[in-house]
Amino acid sequence: SPSGGHGHVLFKMKSNPNVQTTGHVTSNANIFFDYNFPIETNDATTVFETLRTNDNDAITVQIYPNPTKDQLHIQSQEAIKKLDWYDIGGRILESISVDAKEVHQDLSQRASGIYFVKLKTEKGSKTLKIIKE
Repeated sequence: SPSGGHGHVLFKMKSNPNVQTTGHVTSNANIFFDYNFPIETNDATTVFETLRTNDNDAITVQIYPNPTKDQLHIQSQEAIKKLDWYDIGGRILESISVDAKEVHQDLSQRASGIYFVKLKTEKGSKTLKIIKE
């Protein structure tokens, strides 16, 4: 409607590279259409944080070949209890229960791309990036 509308306004701003990795930035805008009074947007807060996993660096893992076309070999000094496979968007694709220090995975049916496998052992977990060609 001409007055009191419920339209949406989207605006984009470039990030300042000098913002700390744990910063909060609050922004708003006054948007002008023709010679009318400005439309004031709501405050929007963006939170900048470093993404990381709580991986256990004490877990030693060998994965080969990486990149791979089909077979992937995973070796650990500790028995691997579980493998969780994630796509690049963080969606879980498969969860496999195992109890072995060496695991072989057939990736021939997976599409080419980047995956993450989270290994769980008695000592903790470790997430590794896998490239499927």
